[in-house]
Amino acid sequence: MAGFFYGEYRNDWGDMFLELGAGIPRGASLDSEVAILGFDYPGNTTSKMSYIGRLSYDIDGGKYRMAISSAYVDTRYNPKFLPPDDLPALKDIFTPVIFFSAI
Repeated sequence: MAGFFYGEYRNDWGDMFLELGAGIPRGASLDSEVAILGFDYPGNTTSKMSYIGRLSYDIDGGKYRMAISSAYVDTRYNPKFLPPDDLPALKDIFTPVIFFSAI
């Protein structure tokens, strides 16, 4: 299940774009578990509804662009054994913060 919404507004002072999306990522696989945890631990990963969005502003026909993006990806690890034989249940493994600028 996934959905996407896109909108734009254009006028003399620039162009504004809004993109919103929601869906359930492919997190219930060995590849996802190794990518998130770095190893094939006993247990499994599950994914819940996740969201992504971007708001951007263009000036001079796209010559200059400013944007802010955000994503919330909810993929969880469910351990098979109790610690110390396994990792504890994990909800938030990391929260990336990425800043990017291009001209």
